[in-house]
Amino acid sequence: MKRFISAAALILLFLDSPIFSSPVIVREQGFPINISKNLEYIEDLDGSLTLDQVRAIDSIVWRTNNKDNINFGYTRSVYWFKFSLEDIRVSQGRLLMEIDFPTLDYVDFYYPDSRGGYGFIKTGDRRLFSTREIGDSSFVFTINPVSDNPVYFFRIENGGSLRFRTKIYTDGSFIADRNFFLPVSWFLYGIIMFLALFYFLILLYIKDRLYLYFSLFSMNIFLYQIIFRGFAFQFLWPFHPWWGNVAELVFSCTLGILSGLFMRSVLDTRSTNIMLHRLFTFFSVFIFPLLVVLSFVVQYYILSLARYYALFTYSILVIPSAVYYMKKGNRFAAYFLSGFGILMITNFISLLMIFGFIPSMRFFEWSNDVGFIAVILFSSLGLVDRFKTTTVDLLDSQQSLNEKN
Repeated sequence: MKRFISAAALILLFLDSPIFSSPVIVREQGFPINISKNLEYIEDLDGSLTLDQVRAIDSIVWRTNNKDNINFGYTRSVYWFKFSLEDIRVSQGRLLMEIDFPTLDYVDFYYPDSRGGYGFIKTGDRRLFSTREIGDSSFVFTINPVSDNPVYFFRIENGGSLRFRTKIYTDGSFIADRNFFLPVSWFLYGIIMFLALFYFLILLYIKDRLYLYFSLFSMNIFLYQIIFRGFAFQFLWPFHPWWGNVAELVFSCTLGILSGLFMRSVLDTRSTNIMLHRLFTFFSVFIFPLLVVLSFVVQYYILSLARYYALFTYSILVIPSAVYYMKKGNRFAAYFLSGFGILMITNFISLLMIFGFIPSMRFFEWSNDVGFIAVILFSSLGLVDRFKTTTVDLLDSQQSLNEKN
């Protein structure tokens, strides 16, 4: 039995060592190349290691990722990564390396220079946007191999969930990727913005605060998503990284505030169920506003976790409430429940990914955007149906009154 355990330990040691980590081979075709499996990493618990110290660490200490993504969930450790490159293209041109998670706090990239040393680029969303070598919502670095099989290092420190994919592009493949990615992104966000403006115009006509809440709720979703995707930092406040990190917490909490006010109004909880009215008021007037205030004074790591737990608890309140009103014949509740059910599924997927239980994939990363759009679209259908029902009731009342007259 002891021999079996010893043999198993040796096998695991060799499997986890960089002996089986091959260099990234760059050919003429096949871009982009996901190199996440080729990354080796070490954990820097207190963030004190320097590049020279990291380079001197024995190769047996480095661990190979062996996955299509990096996902350590919520961690307060700093991580160092490295990979080697073998470029066998005939026409060797510039390569680009992308780290595709826009909200990483500190990203330090070290590349071999022509003098036998290392140059570096230090960026991240807690540094000015101008520190990025290439102006993109993700972190993109130029790779120009100056020797055979060069080794690249990068250091990442993040206050939230540490997850990303690393890809290698040529200039052409990078432009092709962005030509697909950006139009789809702004099409989705354009739908949200259009509906926010549409219901604001409805508010000017009908004078019902319900439409104000829904318009602000939709606009809040738009702002939160472009913050999370890195577009707000790129285009709205590139010189204010501190506010960029606080804004992500603030707008995720105001999302709960506006959602609670909207649900109270559209379901008329004050008249129909005072207990639910008090619960929605508790979240929208006390819990989420408190988190907004704390976002400016409490460490991001702590507030980010508190925000997720608060939103998850609030979601548990929303679904039974919608089911309750749907059974009472509230047609809007049925529409809303359809959209919110999709959002709950996508939120659950995101939570599993954030805490490292499932791999970080682009489909999973963008599932929340689909969930938010589902909520807005189905809620819009519910509001249209509500408006239509109210109009029909008014016409019936008018016809009845005319008959009596």
